Amino acid sequence: MKLLSAAGHRCMPWKNGKGETVEIAISPEGAALSEFDWRLSMASVTEPGPFSPFPGIARVLAIVSGGGLQLILSGREVRVERHGQAIAFSGTETVTSVPFDGPVRDLNLMVREDRYLAAIERLSGEYGQTLAVSEGITFIVALSSCHVTDENTVYRLAPLDALRLDPGDPQVRLDGGGGRYEILVARIIETSSPMAGLPETN
Repeated sequence: MKLLSAAGHRCMPWKNGKGETVEIAISPEGAALSEFDWRLSMASVTEPGPFSPFPGIARVLAIVSGGGLQLILSGREVRVERHGQAIAFSGTETVTSVPFDGPVRDLNLMVREDRYLAAIERLSGEYGQTLAVSEGITFIVALSSCHVTDENTVYRLAPLDALRLDPGDPQVRLDGGGGRYEILVARIIETSSPMAGLPETN
């Protein structure tokens, strides 16, 4: 497991120069935007505008803060709200976003669509729950303070911290340290994996 503190996330401009993104993790490490296998990042959306095109990339987006986004995906409209679930779409699509209820921060997971499966799930609660580790890579992104406990260690995540779990890591227990917690769980699985699939949380 690896703790990725919010202070260590890398800030950089959008591919189209219309906004700013905060990179949490990328593979290969240090890869350019035209060369990555997968990438997990957060973006700030303050006004209506287009998304950068990413041909050959599958994308999943969830809202971190703010009201949400009205997306126009190749002509069809989709509303993505603050406490709703993520939306998946192709980086080949023409996408325009319109924030509602003020500026929005979103979480973006992008993967090579011919090599990986990707998903983002929102979890919240007041009581502990177990999170299974997938055959691929799992990221826990904290939207509020929370504790993530494995067999030997308690990781105390502040808002926007992330924790990376790799195959072979033990399952973990989530709790809010006495309060309510909310997290986003991003999963990346190679399609060549013999057990390719996204496990459920219990």
